[in-house]
Amino acid sequence: KSRVVALTPGLTTVVLGTQRSASVTATVGHPYGELTGYTFLRDASGNLLTQNGMPLRGPQAVLGNVNPDWVGGWNNEFKFGRVTASFLLSFHEGGKFFSNTNMMCDQSGMCANTLKGREVDWDKPGIVVKGIDRATQKPNTINVTSEQYFQSLWLINQAYTYDDSYVKLRELRVGYDLPTRFVRRFNSQSMNLSLVGRNLWTHTNVPNIDPEFTYNTGNAQGLEFAPMPTTRSIGLTLQVTP
Repeated sequence: KSRVVALTPGLTTVVLGTQRSASVTATVGHPYGELTGYTFLRDASGNLLTQNGMPLRGPQAVLGNVNPDWVGGWNNEFKFGRVTASFLLSFHEGGKFFSNTNMMCDQSGMCANTLKGREVDWDKPGIVVKGIDRATQKPNTINVTSEQYFQSLWLINQAYTYDDSYVKLRELRVGYDLPTRFVRRFNSQSMNLSLVGRNLWTHTNVPNIDPEFTYNTGNAQGLEFAPMPTTRSIGLTLQVTP
């Protein structure tokens, strides 16, 4: 938990970083690391407003905070005779981030979710956005193509702001203690041969990308743009005790 108490005289907000109109800020009286950006334009009842069948960009607002509610880990080891098995889980709960990768992917029609509205052909069956037509104040009935819809989301940061919760199987290890008669041939006390896998599984509701990322080495976290995913590896280790 945090709160910005004061900044240098004359400042009420410091922008820590920005990406495609989304910003991470420190504002006096607010929690540190607020994520702000453009929202969907809505009426007083919260209904989405459309124009020519497409959603509209609304004002900038606080979309969340980049800091997680909590993080944790769980490490367990089991031994069955000469066999040892262990695992390490890591947890990251809460926090928000803006994904430029997903926004760019929708613009180019490369992500699987952009098949919506073009299951039959490039313009069939199309998309009818659930909302209120801004001009007529009646429910929207205009059918637009998938391309028109997804390109209308450009710089609506709210559409690409996600809950940064995930669970990762950080490491899984299965080891075997080699027999004593074999170990003594090498003048050693013990030898353990292990099969080790790292970053084998991730559970998250974030689409297309690894939710564990670092935007830069500074304070502008919560802004994602084309990072490489965490490396998955499988290998053998031999631990020798002289």
